[in-house]
Amino acid sequence: MAEPRFRSTSLRVTISDTPSTRTRQRKVAGSAAHSEAEAEQLRAIAARAQEDLAAVRKRAAREATTAELTITAKLVMELVPVMDDLERALAASSIQPDERPADDHPFLGVYLIYRQMLRVLAGFGVEDYVADGEPFDPHLHDAINAIDAASLHVSSGTVVDTHTRGYRIETRVLRPARVTVAR
Repeated sequence: MAEPRFRSTSLRVTISDTPSTRTRQRKVAGSAAHSEAEAEQLRAIAARAQEDLAAVRKRAAREATTAELTITAKLVMELVPVMDDLERALAASSIQPDERPADDHPFLGVYLIYRQMLRVLAGFGVEDYVADGEPFDPHLHDAINAIDAASLHVSSGTVVDTHTRGYRIETRVLRPARVTVAR
């Protein structure tokens, strides 16, 4: 009798072809997509946090600068009357604040103290100014007197005399110069 012949068919089964494996792959792919979306959200949160931190640092630096200017301004406003008194003492002795007196002059010490005070104030960024000959600016000058411009041969609105110096830090006027203006 003849042996039955079986036809051998090779079955190729791969792991990916099984239903349970396909389900697992879908779960892993969904989980990977979910993880990627979550990672993107975390990156966005981190970027916002970095921007917020940079803004806080800038604001803190700006506030520190403002506080420093405020403290300096308060100190200068306490010293300005002393500077005025020193200038008056120099004027009473016929010494100009910008000219050094002779070494044997009795007001040499007053002059040296005055110059040292100006250097100290300059170290804090404080600048003094005189307005003679400049156009009157209400932000920089306080008009305490007005005189006829024709008698002085100057144009109207020109500062003719500075009674007390003005003081400022950068663009911030601490005290306007007290002046006489031509009208």
